[in-house]
Amino acid sequence: MRCHTEQVQGSDFEHKVTMGMRNNRYDAQVPQVVAALRLKGRAYATEVQILQAHTDREIKFIRPGPETIVDTVADRFYDDRVKMAMIFVRLLEGKVVMVGVINVASDTVETREHVADTIGLALQYMPKKRLLPCTNCGLAPMDRAIALRSIRLGLKQFDDA
Repeated sequence: MRCHTEQVQGSDFEHKVTMGMRNNRYDAQVPQVVAALRLKGRAYATEVQILQAHTDREIKFIRPGPETIVDTVADRFYDDRVKMAMIFVRLLEGKVVMVGVINVASDTVETREHVADTIGLALQYMPKKRLLPCTNCGLAPMDRAIALRSIRLGLKQFDDA
């Protein structure tokens, strides 16, 4: 299986480690970040070439965001999830970066301050026009009323930023 970090030097796919996923709900074997991250080639370059060879239409696909990436690699180098996430953003050239401001694993609606702080932190690394606040992983596991309150709060805080 191809991975979004295959073309990133500093990622060790040879010596995967077991890591708890999704708040330790299950374990998975993940690559490690063992050195400074640098791009050694374009992520998904082969897939893009294949798609372009078969269509004249614009192509697009979704890559995982920085939160998903840092949740699926073991950090043995930076010891700073935010810094590592922002490095991945720059390396993988995310035009729009979705930043999780709503925790779907909790029935607690985030406070305005929490959402604003998360958005503010992300704005330290990218301009507002590239930032898209969202949940940290879809809304399916959330109670609908909580999801709607969280979405409204997130949108209000982003408009105010």
